[in-house]
Amino acid sequence: MHSIVDLSGCWKIKPVDQFVKEHRSATFDDSDWEEQDVPGQWQCQTNFKNYQGKMVYRKSFTFTRHADKTNFYEINFTGIFYFAIIYLNGRRLGHYEGYFSPISFFVTKTLQENNLLVVEVNCPPAPPDHIENLILGIFRHTRYFPKTFNPGGIWGRVYISSINRYAIRHLRFKTTTIDDQQATVEVKLVVDSTNTEEATVQYSLKPANFAGTIYQWRERSKINRGRTILTGKQALSDIELWWTYDLGFPSAYNLTVQLIWQSEVRSEYTALVGIRMIQLENRRVYLNGKSLFLRGANYLPTHPYISQVNPDTCLTDVKLAIDSHINCLRVRSHVAYSELYQACDLQGMLVWQDFPLFGMYPREILPVAKRQLSTMVDMLGSHPCIGVICCHDEPFPKYGRSKNLREKARKFIGRYVGNWNQNRLDVFLRKSLKKEDSGHIVIQSSGLWGMLGSLSDVHFHWYHIDKLITRFSLLSYFLGFNNRIVSDFGSFSSPVLETLVEHQGEPDKEGMIDLHISQNRQAEILKFFIEKLRLMKYKPIIGIFFSDLHDMFMTGGTGIVDARRCSKPAHKVVKDALRPRCLIASEITDKKYHLGDVLLIPVHLINDCQEESDTGGEINIKIKLGRRLFLETTLMVKLVSDSRPVQMDVVFFRPQEPGTHHLRLSMRTEKEKQFQTDHTEIVTQYELPII
Repeated sequence: MHSIVDLSGCWKIKPVDQFVKEHRSATFDDSDWEEQDVPGQWQCQTNFKNYQGKMVYRKSFTFTRHADKTNFYEINFTGIFYFAIIYLNGRRLGHYEGYFSPISFFVTKTLQENNLLVVEVNCPPAPPDHIENLILGIFRHTRYFPKTFNPGGIWGRVYISSINRYAIRHLRFKTTTIDDQQATVEVKLVVDSTNTEEATVQYSLKPANFAGTIYQWRERSKINRGRTILTGKQALSDIELWWTYDLGFPSAYNLTVQLIWQSEVRSEYTALVGIRMIQLENRRVYLNGKSLFLRGANYLPTHPYISQVNPDTCLTDVKLAIDSHINCLRVRSHVAYSELYQACDLQGMLVWQDFPLFGMYPREILPVAKRQLSTMVDMLGSHPCIGVICCHDEPFPKYGRSKNLREKARKFIGRYVGNWNQNRLDVFLRKSLKKEDSGHIVIQSSGLWGMLGSLSDVHFHWYHIDKLITRFSLLSYFLGFNNRIVSDFGSFSSPVLETLVEHQGEPDKEGMIDLHISQNRQAEILKFFIEKLRLMKYKPIIGIFFSDLHDMFMTGGTGIVDARRCSKPAHKVVKDALRPRCLIASEITDKKYHLGDVLLIPVHLINDCQEESDTGGEINIKIKLGRRLFLETTLMVKLVSDSRPVQMDVVFFRPQEPGTHHLRLSMRTEKEKQFQTDHTEIVTQYELPII
């Protein structure tokens, strides 16, 4: 399949109340219509900044047929928000529903020398009752987007391609077994063909980011007219495994599949893949047999309008996550730009991928959700970075401020007892996903107490510090048997000053105070909860995901960097708190201590590393008031690979002078080569206000 005509660029657009036949006519005068570059979304235009509803797109173009008259032609759309009906030269080609999945239509007989392409796009506003009927995920989330936001438009590339007998639509690649330096891989192809005949399928697996063995094999297969699914397995030796950056090197391969007929390549498809197996066993995550504690962050859309994403920003975000000692990004309730997954593949960043179901849906959504979930797995399932797939985010009613007791009871039951979304829709999606794909960990529903059934993560929405964490720790043992992951905690903060000035101008004195208060509060909350949750590592926590890696808007958000990717104070705090190896002093609160009080402060060592157990280190503990040293002690330790938290010591301190004392915990180890960092000293600091 070869792209021969690119239909991106300038299109004519017009908002309408109803779609009418006249707009599809080649003789219709659209000279007074607005112009927009495609890929694009209409709210990127100044005149349609808050528009929601229906929009007509028109594009005139010329076309010259290939000399080989056996070629077939099709028109391809890589992304439209949300409903669309496509017409070419007045003939209806078909309809589209979704936003992330590509679609194509055969147009061999419809194409002329002069052509008119018309696309009627409809992206309606959110319903007032919060019962969603579009699979838009986070793009409907009022916590992140204003009510006037609408992503409607043709956000992806549009082009015409030629087909000579065959077209490989997509492939799925997964590893079925790994044994020492050998592995068995499975490749599943979906092929469209204009004829029924036998062809040669040739596979080539070449290293993408390292020097290594090239694997090639071929098969003879019968391909039927229409759609054919081809599946084959191959044993490989001397393979290089794909690892997250903190466990090893992310060895990736380029898999190229060619369909050959009469010694000529008629179709070719290339995908970036990796040989790896990820499993959930004994209530832990294992990557290629090694346990992995998930240190994660929620990843929001790279840009509010996906058509405006700069591909380089995706790589910047992944490198930012690695610098922050994050090893897993949760792509929260959306399908991200394709370059993000490629960057994660090559940099060794694990991905938790949400299917963009968010909130409550009517029963009519089930067949649409099943079809779109299958499409998402077709698009992303071969990426080695995709380790976890979640079917539905927060499938329960929003609380609101209703005073009606019956309404409150209904919402309480819907959230904590169950509803059709949890008990029917999500169960069906999980089973269908397990049936057709076994290469990922599957989470049925996100944000629920996982007392029974599949693994779940808990959304406590911690946006302030309190004693809730203690209650959660106890309840997790006795009730939440599957509550192994905690996500969605953090705090809103203003952007850095330079970003705020660029967007709104210089703030006044009160604005400066608010900026510093919000940023310091965010840093304090993230430090508090990350440390508390890491002390619960493997008892029962297997992963933590804070909100969020970045802001989407210039006005601020819950990210540790703002929309320009400038670091807030929380960035450094998270970077220290998520070190693979760190020291944590528990039982420290934000209260003030009194002279003469006896402070008993347990010091814990957290080690997520996979070094041998005889690797040692030296822990140093100091308490200072200004430059005066009041306490110092040194401990020699042995490190156990990827262990539960170990209490190393209890600091006994009775303050004799008022003032803010500083507790400094540090540890020196051998150079952390496998973490791609030069830090040889790990430092954690706390303030102890004494009055």
